[in-house]
Amino acid sequence: MPESPEARVRRLARSRTYNKKWREANSERQKKYFRDWRKGNPEYGVNYMKDRREGRIGPFGPEDGEDWQGRNREDFLKIKRENTNRRRREIFLEALQHYSGKEEPECYCCGEKTLQLLCLDHVDGGGNEHRREIGKIRVYVWAKREGWPPLFRVACHSCNTGAHLNGGVCPHQSASA
Repeated sequence: MPESPEARVRRLARSRTYNKKWREANSERQKKYFRDWRKGNPEYGVNYMKDRREGRIGPFGPEDGEDWQGRNREDFLKIKRENTNRRRREIFLEALQHYSGKEEPECYCCGEKTLQLLCLDHVDGGGNEHRREIGKIRVYVWAKREGWPPLFRVACHSCNTGAHLNGGVCPHQSASA
C-alpha cells in the first residue's frame, strides 16, 4: 500500500537527520573513501570539466551566479533533460547487452535486433506486479542497481505482447510447435 504524503515527509525528515548524523560521525571515513575513489577514477574529473566546457552539464559554480538556473531556466531544463535521456539510453543498452549476452542484443524468440523494438521481458511473467513493487523506477535501472538479477530476458515488443496475450508462450513458438 502506498504511503501517505504525511508519512513520506516524516520518513524523509528522519532519513535526513540520520544521514546528517552519520556524515558527522564518519566524516574522515567518507573523505578517505572519496579520496581513494578519485585516485581510482582519474578520468572522472577530466570528463566532468570537458562536459561542462561543452555545455552538457552545469554551469553550477559561484562564478556563474547563484541565480543561473532561474535566469536560464529553459536552457537548464534542456541540458538536464538531454543528460537524463542520454544516461537512460546508456543504461538501457547496457541492460539489453547483459540480458541477451551479446554485444548486439536481439530478441530471444525471433532474433529482432532493432534497438527501438527491444525491451526487457519478465521470464516467468508477473511484470505488472513487479513494477508495482519497485515503484516509479524504470525496470532496467532497478535491474542494474540490484546486480542484474536473472528475472529478465530480451524480447521485441511483438514477442513480449504476443506471449502476454497467449498465456506466456510467444505465438512464434506455439506456431512452430
